[in-house]
Amino acid sequence: MNDKAHINKMQLNAFKNNSMSYEERISFLKHIGSCNFCSDQFAAFMSEDLITAPRDLKQNILKAVRQEQMIKSKVREASKRMQLFLYSLKVGAAAALALVLLFFTVSLSDMADADKSFQANITQKASMEIKTPITSVIRDGMDAFCNDILNFSNSFLNN
Repeated sequence: MNDKAHINKMQLNAFKNNSMSYEERISFLKHIGSCNFCSDQFAAFMSEDLITAPRDLKQNILKAVRQEQMIKSKVREASKRMQLFLYSLKVGAAAALALVLLFFTVSLSDMADADKSFQANITQKASMEIKTPITSVIRDGMDAFCNDILNFSNSFLNN
């Protein structure tokens, strides 16, 4: 291609159809970059195939993006609610299992034995010297408290 000659319609069509060789394409683009007349012709030729965008294209795009964002936020909210629900179920199941274990692992015979051993411990403690460690006092008090709760729950279940 002669750099001093302007581009013609045949060269424009060849460029558009991608039928130029690599060297011809480079020479063509260099000429368009240096010649104002040819760059104007090239721009006019290429703009013939362009279509105009609909007037409400921007609004449609923004509306679609907003809808997508709303859907994502609703999904996130539902996911958080589901996680809270599952966590609540786990905690509830653990609490229920703890209550079942509390009520059903101790049999009535164990209670009678525990009550007798507790009575024996009390009489032994009374005979021991007055200075006992505080941990023993706390442990004995907790044992008595647990036995009282166990007796209460068994009386409640039997009635």
